[in-house]
Amino acid sequence: MPREDLFLLFYRNIGICAHIDAGKTTASERILYYCGATYKIGEVHDGAAVMDYMTQEQERGITITSAAIQCKWTLKDKKYVINLIDTPGHVDFTMEVQRSLRVLDGAVVLIGCVEGVEPQTKTVWNQAEDYKVPRIIFVNKMDRIGADFEKALISIQNKLTNNYVVLNIPVGAEGDFSGVIDLITMKYCFWDSDEKAKEYQVLDIPDNMKEIANKYRIKLLDTLMVYDDELTEKYISGEELPKEYIRSLVRKLTIDNKIIPVLFGSAFKNKGIHQLLDAVVFYLPSPLDRSEIIGFSKETGENVKIVPTINSNFAGLVFKIVTDIHLGNLNFIRIYSGSLKKGDVIYNVKTGEKYKIGRMIRMRSKDKEDIEVGYAGDIIVVPGCPSMFTGCSLSGEKKVFLEPIKFPKPVISQKIEPITKEDSNKLATALSKLLNEDPSLSTEYDEESNSTVLCGMGELHLEIIVDRLKREHGVNLNISPPEVNYREYLNKEKGSFEYTHKKQSGGAGEFAVVCFDIERIEPEKELEFVNKIRGGAIDSGYITGTISVESGIKNALKQGPNAKYPVMGIRVTLKDGAMHPVDSSNFAFYRASEYCIREALNELGTHLLEPIAEVEVSCPTEFIGDVQGDMNRRRGRVMQQENKSDTESILVFEVPVAEMFNYIMSLRALTRGTGNYVMKVKSDLVQVPPHKEKDITKKRSNFK
Repeated sequence: MPREDLFLLFYRNIGICAHIDAGKTTASERILYYCGATYKIGEVHDGAAVMDYMTQEQERGITITSAAIQCKWTLKDKKYVINLIDTPGHVDFTMEVQRSLRVLDGAVVLIGCVEGVEPQTKTVWNQAEDYKVPRIIFVNKMDRIGADFEKALISIQNKLTNNYVVLNIPVGAEGDFSGVIDLITMKYCFWDSDEKAKEYQVLDIPDNMKEIANKYRIKLLDTLMVYDDELTEKYISGEELPKEYIRSLVRKLTIDNKIIPVLFGSAFKNKGIHQLLDAVVFYLPSPLDRSEIIGFSKETGENVKIVPTINSNFAGLVFKIVTDIHLGNLNFIRIYSGSLKKGDVIYNVKTGEKYKIGRMIRMRSKDKEDIEVGYAGDIIVVPGCPSMFTGCSLSGEKKVFLEPIKFPKPVISQKIEPITKEDSNKLATALSKLLNEDPSLSTEYDEESNSTVLCGMGELHLEIIVDRLKREHGVNLNISPPEVNYREYLNKEKGSFEYTHKKQSGGAGEFAVVCFDIERIEPEKELEFVNKIRGGAIDSGYITGTISVESGIKNALKQGPNAKYPVMGIRVTLKDGAMHPVDSSNFAFYRASEYCIREALNELGTHLLEPIAEVEVSCPTEFIGDVQGDMNRRRGRVMQQENKSDTESILVFEVPVAEMFNYIMSLRALTRGTGNYVMKVKSDLVQVPPHKEKDITKKRSNFK
């Protein structure tokens, strides 16, 4: 390893991920405090958390947008740089977690000790699996009534992974939670107060905890010995097991995603955060430890290894954009290789646009610190550069594409209408900024009602967007209730169609002939366009582009024949056609393709598909019958039922998203205010029952 790259061993890029209310931001605030990045602890319930700086976050006590901050942790007289990202826990803001995990090297997944693994925990876990991000589990809230660390471990085993190793165990629970036993050093880390103590005592293990501590240490060693013969030999021969050797083995296996370390604590009571920070440094990877990043060359199309060294060709990825009132776009960039300093010239790999870097910033939540240079492994911000976009690959002279970020499709929509002409102008500007910030948000225009349609991930997502339009951008709006984004899907499996577009009215005319094979594919997929034209029957310039065969197809698919919803799950193959040397044009082929697809859709027919959600309801057991009956009326079906305790039950349903608007009010009424639920929209679509489709089609009959 080159000497100049050694400092990267002391970098950790990590995210804090969990279900809503598991204590992510509370833990993040303690991390900042104990690292010396803040002089006091900001509490979520006071609206004073550093990481939750948006007005909407402070009012609701939830995280909406991922916040980044850098802090330093000293371990064994060495300073480690931690780039920390606190991510949202609400399902409506899953996209924020997705784009954060794309650029992080490690993650801390928080689980509430009482609640165990919850639906959004599983979602972020799967996202981390997709990106192969090494993880630590921190079981939080050991001070809560009902806290039981072994039940939490059972929840992890049943719902997340069998490959966990317990590195410390709690001493006491609820109000008696006093510390943790480190199973590597076999020492008791004891706090004599819940106050913001930066120190704790290291004591011998209490006699009444020795048996259970030995039990879990043996479990830890048994797991590690599966992967390491040398440790096995030392253990069998009765040799002392060096703690540094155990730690190095845990580190290697964690980085290789073979095991998941588990720690316990209570962020709110300021216990266990020191051990968590030590674990982040000990076990999560530096930028040099991650598996190699593969990009591909724009010039050759061949795969290229991205090497995290500071003297390599610069390669970075824009993973987040925030609009600043003074600086314009704040482009958050993860640097994967090389370095970036003021005055450097870099390229947008997709567009070829060149940027000269005039200013660089390191964010501290909402605050900004100017910096001179950023290195491989850094997360930095470059202001300006309005043509950058989320998922944009940036590079030096050797232009290399990095894997893009995948974003979920919107599932509900809501019409908004500006009240005055001034509001209309403000709305256009505001939406341009919000769309740039949030790739999971999209807009459409409804000609019938002369209104803009917001499309998002859920009710809360759209509620926040509307609130920001009003509050941050001063737009006065009329708002319609949210609606589900239905889709149309072919009735018949396939068909072949031909269309001739001919128009002559003096002068140059319009002429184009297209022949398509149309077939049904998986309903969740977008249009697949296949060009099989050979021998120049249609010029290639007419086939793709802004006005072309392909764009004509896409325009026709925006509204299906049944209820004017977009058509999904279709492959269109252009197999033949004809053109005229004078009268053919891009527009002629656009029109021919559009009309041909519309005729084909009418002949093949379509039916409606709708998104479904997995809904987990928790309520007192006495109300199970009422909850199930209500869900039956909503077309829901029970997928799972379990007892959370002697008096509390959990029910998991699959239910159409259309039936879930304002559900919390019904649930609270059914359970006398004691029930709660969480909802995760699934990726698959299901057919709408005929009687419901008839109602939907009737409502949409006047839609143009």
